[in-house]
Amino acid sequence: MSSVAATLAFNYFFLEPRLTFTIADPHNWVALFAFLATSIVASRLSTETKRRTQEAVERQRDLERLYTFGRAILLIGAMLKSAEIKSFLDLTREIKLDALVEVHDERELDEALEAGAEIIGVNNRDLKTFDVNLNTSFRLSQKIPDDRIFVVESGIRCKSEMLELIDAGADAFLIGESLIQSSDPEATLRGLL
Repeated sequence: MSSVAATLAFNYFFLEPRLTFTIADPHNWVALFAFLATSIVASRLSTETKRRTQEAVERQRDLERLYTFGRAILLIGAMLKSAEIKSFLDLTREIKLDALVEVHDERELDEALEAGAEIIGVNNRDLKTFDVNLNTSFRLSQKIPDDRIFVVESGIRCKSEMLELIDAGADAFLIGESLIQSSDPEATLRGLL
C-alpha cells in the first residue's frame, strides 16, 4: 500500500505539469511528507516482498488480459499448489472468467474440489510419460460430484468411448489429437457426434 501512495504522490509532484508546488500551501507539505515517508518505507521492503508484489501484479495483468480476450482459463493441477488453485479460482470468479481445473489423479482432484473448482477436466494423458489411459476418467468420475462439470480430456478416438464416458458422468469432451492426426478431421468429428 505504501508503494501505491508513493507512486501517487510522485505522479502528483513530478509528472503532473498543471500542478505547482507552493511553499505557502500546507496541503503540499503534507503530501510531500507522505511521499517521502512512503518512499523510505518502500525502499526498506525486503527483496522477497518486492518479488511477491511483482508476481501478484503480473498475475493480475495476465488475468486482465485473459478477461479482455478470453472467457475461460485452464489451471493445471499438476503445476499448482492447492492454495494457488484457490487463489486463481477466487480471482477468476471476481472477474467473471470460467476456470477449468485439469487433474490427473485422485490427489489433484481432491485439491481441485477442496479449492472449489466448478469445472473439472480429467486429463487421460500422463504428463510424465505421455501415455494415454481412459481408465483415468472412469476412475476419477466416481469422485466428481454431480453439481460439477466433468470434462474428459485426451484419448477420445470413437463415439462408443464417448458414450461410455457419458454414462460415467462426463458432461463435455476436449478432443484434439485424434482430430489433428486425422487425414479428414471433419469426417472424424462427424463420426464422434
